[in-house]
Amino acid sequence: ISDVENLFINAPGNQQIPLREVANISYEPGPVQIQRDNARRRITIGFNVRSRDVKSIVTDIQNIIAQRVSLPAGYYVTYGGQFQNLEEANQRLSIAVPVALFLILVLLFFTFGSITQTLLIFTAIPLSAIGGVFALLVRGMPFSISAGVGFIALFGVAVLNGIVLLAEFNRLADNGVTDIRERILLGTRVRLRPVLMTAMVASLGFLPMALSTTSGAEVQRPLATVVIGGLISATLLTLVVLPVLYSYFTREKNLGATAAIPKVVAVLIVGLSLATANVAGAQPTVSPRRVTLQGAIDEAIRKNGAMRVAQYGVDVQRALARGTLSIPKTELSVSRGQINTPTVQDGVLSVSQRLDFPAVYLLQRRLARERVGSSQRTMEIERNVLVSRVKSAYLKFQYANGKRRMLQRIDSLFANLDRSSRLRYEAGESTRLESVTSTTRSLQLKNLLEQNRADIAIAQTQLQVLLNSPDVVMIADTTLVPTDMLASLDTIALGSNPELAFLRQSLRVSQRETSVETSKLLPELLVAYSRQSFRGSQTIDGVPRQISAGERFSFYQLGVALPLFSGSTRARIAAAKVNENIVRSQLELSTSTLRGELQMLIQQYMKLRNTLHYYQEQALPQAALIISNSDAGFKSGDISYMQHLQNLTLASDIEGAYLDDVYRFNQSVIDIATILGIP
Repeated sequence: ISDVENLFINAPGNQQIPLREVANISYEPGPVQIQRDNARRRITIGFNVRSRDVKSIVTDIQNIIAQRVSLPAGYYVTYGGQFQNLEEANQRLSIAVPVALFLILVLLFFTFGSITQTLLIFTAIPLSAIGGVFALLVRGMPFSISAGVGFIALFGVAVLNGIVLLAEFNRLADNGVTDIRERILLGTRVRLRPVLMTAMVASLGFLPMALSTTSGAEVQRPLATVVIGGLISATLLTLVVLPVLYSYFTREKNLGATAAIPKVVAVLIVGLSLATANVAGAQPTVSPRRVTLQGAIDEAIRKNGAMRVAQYGVDVQRALARGTLSIPKTELSVSRGQINTPTVQDGVLSVSQRLDFPAVYLLQRRLARERVGSSQRTMEIERNVLVSRVKSAYLKFQYANGKRRMLQRIDSLFANLDRSSRLRYEAGESTRLESVTSTTRSLQLKNLLEQNRADIAIAQTQLQVLLNSPDVVMIADTTLVPTDMLASLDTIALGSNPELAFLRQSLRVSQRETSVETSKLLPELLVAYSRQSFRGSQTIDGVPRQISAGERFSFYQLGVALPLFSGSTRARIAAAKVNENIVRSQLELSTSTLRGELQMLIQQYMKLRNTLHYYQEQALPQAALIISNSDAGFKSGDISYMQHLQNLTLASDIEGAYLDDVYRFNQSVIDIATILGIP
């Protein structure tokens, strides 16, 4: 300390004096380090926690300080470290858990399209929570943040068992198993192994974490314990409780769906202990009806208005065909007084009938049959067009669903890239342009998803209109895969085209009409029968005789009507032949046009088939490889952000182009089948 006392300092006048002349120098106790927060001194007291949870220890400390410690004015105690992290994590969990539950509920509804079945599967969450809490209790573990995260993971895995089981029940119901008990027994027997495997895979995967004693075990053990215990209880109770609830509420649904949904909600209220009054008061909604492509075609043929109109046309021609034997009206006449003398008067009763030449009736009958065939060909054209429109609407529905799945997958990739870009920008490792670019790309994908949602609604409405169905219609086959031709390209011919068949039938009708008009040049026949009577007195052979009306004389009349003035008839015959030539020319033109369209469609089909082969064999595997390698390279820092963005864009463009080509390929198959008349 003497060295410090003898230190020289500068005084006014450039003189140097020892420090002991102006200061008292001595040893005194003081703080080793002074810390400040917001210009306030802070003293930190740290300790470690073992065999107890942080929250209970902090609660004890707060009670002791409140009872035994009196702090001076301006002094206060705050609690940080792990306790502060716990409080902040609890706040985040209070948001994350309801959001996770809500998302699970929404995804279940999108999967099954029924509130009742969604809530039935949702019962797996309280059943799994029971096992998670009990497992923590058995192992003597307090609730912690890692345990809360474990509950979130548990809820997502627990519903898988319900999905597997209920999907099997629905499949059996669609296959005609109407008895609920038989459906449950058969479904649980078939799905027992998948249900057990679903739970065992996750449980065995978390078992090393549950038994861990190394560094980080305090975080791993609560999470794994919750998942394993919850899955055990959820699996056991799902195999028992879910079939019982399904049997009860399915039977309730058959009697009246209005009472079933509030009961399901009541079960969830008891299990979750949440305030779900709004859900309990929800009204039942009509679940969408799923149809296969063939089912949609059959239903459209039965219900579509165009098919009913075409059938009415056939019925009209069949009704007209029954009246082809058109005989003129029979003439009945009575005359009196042709012979009128002072002594005798006569009376004549006549019946006459005109008849066409017998060949005319035969030709008219043939014409009527051809017209019935023409109306049937018209109905086949309507059927062919309707089948094509239903196939196109179904394909558009599949395309919209496939595009949505692709956009969601790409959106997740770019969402991760956007988060990474923001973090890099906040850490000063990238520019603002990089962050803005990734955000813009993510927003663009969100907009495409909204447009896709509208496309799905449009396709659904179009299919519903074609089926003439008041129900909400969903497609059963949501995966868009390439469909090949039903027939070989070598055997393709236009012989079954409905339009050409109609024109050929129209040509036969025109020929029959010409024959009928020509037959009108044949003579008509006249058949008549008359009975004549005389009344009065008359001398016959010199003998006077009184004649009464009962004595009648009969005579017959046969005649032929010849068309001596046939100019108008011959004009109609000439017009019929011209119309016959018109129909023949239309047939030739349509045949040539359709043959050209068919060749173009076949070329389009071959081009797209080769393109799809290229995508399946080369482009798609390369796109997957680009995504995986680019993601790994970006995380390791081997490639830049712009390179990673370009790689993701290239891979997404490949997937989008493949989906578009599958849609065009399937549409070309539909167009070829429409031209060929293949149902």
